[in-house]
Amino acid sequence: MTLDEIAAIAQRSRTMRDAMVRIASEFGDGRIKLLFYGFFVHLHGRDRSDTLVCHTAPDKQEIVDAFLSAGGANTDIVASKLEHIVEPYAIDIVAEADRMRQTRDFRLAYIDKMLSYDVKTAWICPINDPWVGGYGVLNQFYTDRFAEPAIAVSQLRAFAHKFHEEARRHRLLSHEIGLRASQIEILAQVAMGKSADDLADKYKVTARAIEKRLEHIRRRLRARNTLEAIYKATIYGVLPSGGHN
Repeated sequence: MTLDEIAAIAQRSRTMRDAMVRIASEFGDGRIKLLFYGFFVHLHGRDRSDTLVCHTAPDKQEIVDAFLSAGGANTDIVASKLEHIVEPYAIDIVAEADRMRQTRDFRLAYIDKMLSYDVKTAWICPINDPWVGGYGVLNQFYTDRFAEPAIAVSQLRAFAHKFHEEARRHRLLSHEIGLRASQIEILAQVAMGKSADDLADKYKVTARAIEKRLEHIRRRLRARNTLEAIYKATIYGVLPSGGHN
C-alpha cells in the first residue's frame, strides 16, 4: 500500500466510511474484520471529548456511543497518551476484557462491543503529527487472537497521516459531521470576518435568524463558541485551511 494508493482511494470515495471499506477490502488481504478511526481535537492546550469517529462496523451509532462513553470521561488522559505513543502496538482484546471485568473498568462496554463483532486482536496506530490539529488513532481489528496486521506496522504511521490528510482534502469527513451546504456557507462567511448583521443583509433575514443558524452549527460540531466551530470545521476539511487564524 503506497501513499498514492491511499490518495486514489480517497478520491474515489464519497465518505470516510467508503474509503475505509475500500482500504480494508483492497489492502486487508481479507483478514481485517473492522477498521476504526477516532480523532481528538486539540484546542487551546487541551483535548476535547467530542471525538470524530468513523468505522466499518454495520452498527454505526452503538459503537460510536460505546467509544465516546469510554473516552469521554477521561479524554485528557487518553489524548495525552496518544500524544506520546510513537509506534503502533497490539492489544489482546480477550485479555483486556478479562482485566476490565476484574477491575470494573468503565471502558468495558467499548471492549465488549468489539467482542460482539468477533474481534480478538487490535492494532492501534497513533496519529500525532501536530499540524493536523489533534491526536487520532487508526485501529485494525482481527478475529484471530495475536494476529499480525494485514497492513504492515511499518506502513501504519505514514498511512495514518496520509489518510487524514486525504480525507480532509476530499471532504470525506464532512459527511460524518452532517452540516448542510447552506450552513457551511454561513460558517465560511463568518470565518472571513462577516458579522451576523452583514449576513442578515446578504440573506434578507434578521440577525437573530443568523445567530440561530450559528447556534445550530455549534451544536452539530459540539463547539463552545463560533471560533471553535470554525477551527473544528477546518480540521475536518469542511472549511478550507485558510478558514481560521
